[in-house]
Amino acid sequence: MVQAQRVVTDTMAGIKMPDYDVWSERVATVLGQNPGPFTGPGTNTYLVGNGKQPLLLDTGIGLDVYDHLLEQALSETKQANELQEIVLTHVHQDHIGGVPNVKRRFGDLPVLKHPWPEKDQSFDFAMT
Repeated sequence: MVQAQRVVTDTMAGIKMPDYDVWSERVATVLGQNPGPFTGPGTNTYLVGNGKQPLLLDTGIGLDVYDHLLEQALSETKQANELQEIVLTHVHQDHIGGVPNVKRRFGDLPVLKHPWPEKDQSFDFAMT
């Protein structure tokens, strides 16, 4: 199992999680680095798949420290340096805020999410 360099503790329940970790053969998690009362030790984002281009499920809030951890986790947990696409579970800022940073680092990846036309127009990136 991959061990992260640092363990994050949330501010309410004291839950501790590593910055990134392998949860199964196909799933690794990367914390969004935003611990708090609603996010626990941080918003979970996931690298899903067992190929050289896993998908990223959610992107965190958009902190620079997350970008570095995502690259590190991708390399160490998936032996990869590219992503296939971004899949968003919902439009809360702590799940979609990192999309611009991830796209800057990994290129113009497709961003997938259940359509919500009246809200989707307000984002600076296209979603399908």
